[in-house]
Amino acid sequence: MLTVLRIVGPIVLGYLLGGIPFGVIVSRVGYHSDITTLGSGNTGGTNVFRNFGWKAGLAVASLDVAKAAIPTAVGLLAASKAWGPDAAEWLAIAAGLAAAAGHSYSPYFRLRGGKAVSSAAGIMVVLMPLAAALLMPFFVLVVAITRIVSLASVLSALVFPVITFVLYPGRTPLLVMSLVASVLVLWRHRSNIGRLLRGEEPRIGGGGLALKSRATTDEEDG
Repeated sequence: MLTVLRIVGPIVLGYLLGGIPFGVIVSRVGYHSDITTLGSGNTGGTNVFRNFGWKAGLAVASLDVAKAAIPTAVGLLAASKAWGPDAAEWLAIAAGLAAAAGHSYSPYFRLRGGKAVSSAAGIMVVLMPLAAALLMPFFVLVVAITRIVSLASVLSALVFPVITFVLYPGRTPLLVMSLVASVLVLWRHRSNIGRLLRGEEPRIGGGGLALKSRATTDEEDG
């Protein structure tokens, strides 16, 4: 029974914690608005930033990173002493990916949510700090140059497995995690990729985007 709880507990925690829609909470409590009716309608930090400014966006993004980092760390601690480092990594990754699933398909919000970028960052911070130290500045640099958040997200997702393979050779759990996270992020950005290819993806600071309804735009959101 203890073994089952040690395995299932972090995964369930990850999904339930990851599903908390902090973007919805911040927009309703702090701004008396429904973020799902503004901009892209997504609940992640980018849409919050577009509509309520960088402080609100940063707060939501930080909380979204934390809600993936916490179950990842719990999984790592739950298994490390009992089963060793390899098993601990697998459990930590399962818990972190469960948080990413909860973030993208929230059980509290009609299976809606963000696009898993912040969740991948939360897993990296715990299990792959060196990769996080390289990918996060890369993400910021792409955004600074192009002002297109979705492009930074897509490029980071593509680079993530490559960096993992180079920095963590022989670490099969980490490579598998990077591939799964990359596929999830790319899948959640499939509409953005289409607009990028057509040259129609909106840029940060483009003006007026926050006032558009969900029916007219679906830009990237973390």
